[in-house]
Amino acid sequence: MRLTQSLGAGSVAALCAALLATAGATQEAGDATARLAALQTQLAALEHDVGLLEDTKAIKRLQRAYGYYVDKKLSREIGALFADAPNTTAEIAGSGVYVGRARIAEFYDRIIGGDGLKPGQLFNHMILQGVVHVAPDGRTAKGRWRALIEIGQHGESAVWSEGPYENEYVKENGVWKFSKVHFYMTMAAPYSPGWHKAPQPMEAPLADFPPDRPPTVVYASYPGVFQPPYHYANPVSGRCEPGVCLVETSTTSAAARGIAGSASVSVADVRSRLGTVQTRAARIDDVNEIENLQGSYGYYTDKMLWEEVVDLFADDGTLEIGPSGVYVGKDSIRRYLLSLSGGIEGPLEGVLNDHFQLQPIITVAGDGLTAKGRWRLFLMNGVSGSGSGGNWGEGVYENEYVKENGVWKIRALHWFANFVVPYEGGWLNADPKAIESYALGRGVTPDRPSTVAYDPYPGVFVPPFHYPNPVTGQTGARQ
Repeated sequence: MRLTQSLGAGSVAALCAALLATAGATQEAGDATARLAALQTQLAALEHDVGLLEDTKAIKRLQRAYGYYVDKKLSREIGALFADAPNTTAEIAGSGVYVGRARIAEFYDRIIGGDGLKPGQLFNHMILQGVVHVAPDGRTAKGRWRALIEIGQHGESAVWSEGPYENEYVKENGVWKFSKVHFYMTMAAPYSPGWHKAPQPMEAPLADFPPDRPPTVVYASYPGVFQPPYHYANPVSGRCEPGVCLVETSTTSAAARGIAGSASVSVADVRSRLGTVQTRAARIDDVNEIENLQGSYGYYTDKMLWEEVVDLFADDGTLEIGPSGVYVGKDSIRRYLLSLSGGIEGPLEGVLNDHFQLQPIITVAGDGLTAKGRWRLFLMNGVSGSGSGGNWGEGVYENEYVKENGVWKIRALHWFANFVVPYEGGWLNADPKAIESYALGRGVTPDRPSTVAYDPYPGVFVPPFHYPNPVTGQTGARQ
């Protein structure tokens, strides 16, 4: 089995059928023993590959949590994500290299300006487009990610930045941590007049807290050009050109790597292990299905296909968009959504309503029947030719899901809006009341008041995390 294949409950079900056939076989004892041994080898390979998929999921969770912590300048949470090893490093753009968890933690504290946002600060760090490869032994991994960054001081400055990470990870005592973080800045520029007119150079290393090593590579950000090398080969051609690709990744199957079961095994042993791996594979499938569910919500909302949106909710599901109040049940949710589009269902000429669903962290309950998920919404909307122009928006979902008759549905959708701002000027002078204009229903009344009162940007609010820090396991005061 190759790790590039889709693995889930279906693969395990096929193996289960093979086990049942073996258990009920009437062949001679020697033949049955040989078949059971072969099945044991298949099961060991499946266990190994399920483990690598779980590792990939854990690494994505780690990296996305890093982004959410950077958003809110939670420097202590960021520092805790790094391995406590002498070769652990961090390098951000032209900063130079900081070595060891203590030095890295202080470095982040200095570059992001302390523990926690201050009023009027924006520090969004969207973590997107992950390409993760886990080593065959499941102990180390590498990942490439894109960061899309929005920085601002209300009324004073608004800045874009973008670039890829090429990171490395290590599993310590069963927990994935960063062993190397390296962000390559592609560009930085003020929101207005933009990157095409006023690109900014990278900042020099900190003079009052110099790095432990010089930068590993010296390059210029846009309008200069630099190709950060990929840690992986082309996934189709397998090509790995020197200077562009660092290491060709392995896709050798677990069986070909010599993974096998014990010499002596019983049907009962295999049945027990099969049940365990089937549950593990089912949880992976659950995460995939929830990601598809939430992604579908975004695509349907783009085009104002409200009946399709409503169908994604459980019968008693709830929807809460910013300060809109809570709408309970499909009828109320439909009423609210239709009010936003003047009672019209479906896409409208000249109307843009894009809802990017980004940076998911999904936690499925042990019984596989409920789940929670954190997502980022990146919003682009507007009416062509209108005096109101277009808008950007950003914020975080903390949602709940339920599995009913084997199908995942949204039980509670809650968007904590951070800002909705006009295209002209961006988040420089964000007005919190614009969120009310965007989110409040038109001529409809919610079933319940809003569950949380908070101050969006330029105020400071950290939407509660449904999960603990993925390394320390601690929840902390803000979680």
